[in-house]
Amino acid sequence: MAAKKHILIFISFIFLLFLFQGVFALGISPPIYKIKYAPGEKHTFHFTLYGEPFQKIKLSAGGPSHTTAISLSETEFKLNAIGKYKFDVDLVVPEISKPGKKIWRITAKDNSENPGGISARVAMTGLINTLVPYPQKYMELKSFDAGNTKVGDPVKFTAKLESYGEKTIDEVSGNVEIFSPTGDLLETIQLSSEYNVQTEELVKLTSLWDTTNRKLGLYKAKANIYYDGNPINAETEFRIGDILLEITNINVTELPKNAIVKVPFTVKSKWGNNIPNVYGEVKLQKNDEILAETTTASVIMDSWSEKTINAYLDTTDLDTGDYTLSVTVFYEGKTAEKSRAVKVVSKSFLEYDNETIIAMLLVAIIIILGLAYYKKKKKLRKNWELRSLNR
Repeated sequence: MAAKKHILIFISFIFLLFLFQGVFALGISPPIYKIKYAPGEKHTFHFTLYGEPFQKIKLSAGGPSHTTAISLSETEFKLNAIGKYKFDVDLVVPEISKPGKKIWRITAKDNSENPGGISARVAMTGLINTLVPYPQKYMELKSFDAGNTKVGDPVKFTAKLESYGEKTIDEVSGNVEIFSPTGDLLETIQLSSEYNVQTEELVKLTSLWDTTNRKLGLYKAKANIYYDGNPINAETEFRIGDILLEITNINVTELPKNAIVKVPFTVKSKWGNNIPNVYGEVKLQKNDEILAETTTASVIMDSWSEKTINAYLDTTDLDTGDYTLSVTVFYEGKTAEKSRAVKVVSKSFLEYDNETIIAMLLVAIIIILGLAYYKKKKKLRKNWELRSLNR
């Protein structure tokens, strides 16, 4: 047994060594600089690169008008003995005619010779950002979100916007139209307002909607936002639900006899919070007689999630033929149930799925190698003992 264990560890080590040879992680600090747009202004940015000791690095830079605007203190170097190197980037902010966000990218790439492994060429990028303001009033929507909730709790709507224009925006306001799961307009509610919004200022508009007596389901919300009369529209979806789990599928149709069989089943949560201590009970029946049963480990169902839970059923000494497989899920004093017809079958080797066959073959190979190693070691020891006796 010890010989087999040593062989397995050795094979795993060689495999991992080959797999990760030459894979060098890189990190850069700080990851981003942000500057105000001022044509002709000079900046020097200090970056620190992290990686493997003495790792070879090649630097490059790119961005708007980068050929004349940006320069690197060096383009090729090695990290020091602790895998660290500092370098500078000089930038003269150029005239840029097109408004909007502009980005210069400083890319550090692994430049090692004869790299091996599966992913030797890695890269890390540092960013220098600026905003070329629009000459007029201009805003962009960054996000519009509505949180899922349970019946009776409010839904919070949040719209985030940023000003990209040179001029101050006097007022940002709007409303949210809420549509039922069938597409009917239910209600229009007002968002909060913001005033005197400056260039590059981020604002947040919010509102709450009462879900008392609302039906379970998937709702749609449409935001209509106005900044000094200019419209911005966005849509999102949200769910209203009560504590409810549903078994959506029992993912098995045949059970091999005389085996410990995995029985996966899928559970879907229609609840806006996590549900702890969820477990399943699986029974195999024929003519209302329970012939095999098992209970799963407990799991946590995340809000609005879908999860596959595995049960393991012992089919030893069962006859081949038709059975009923039933699954009951227990949670918070409630249950969800589902059943289906299955067959208990005798399986030949060739009827197993590819993954099972490969796993069986690998186990067989490891056992054969272990036995061969053990026999060879035993033979060498015997020869050594014979030579010792003949001396």
